[in-house]
Amino acid sequence: PALHAFAEIELQGRQLHIRHSPLCAEDGRSGCGFFGGLLEGLLGPAVAPAGLSIFPVCCRSCGAGECVLAVSD
Repeated sequence: PALHAFAEIELQGRQLHIRHSPLCAEDGRSGCGFFGGLLEGLLGPAVAPAGLSIFPVCCRSCGAGECVLAVSD
């Protein structure tokens, strides 16, 4: 819910879809690392103490329609 202040977020399975991210511009500047780091820091200790990994699948800054982050524990 905290991420809704930044962008429209939807969890689909083990992928987080970020629509209209203000941090990812179409000029090649990706902000997906910010979202991934924020989620790893907030959720990692509670959800997967042994380790939580979040990595970008696609990004608006590279021409995708939305940013997608994969979640793996």
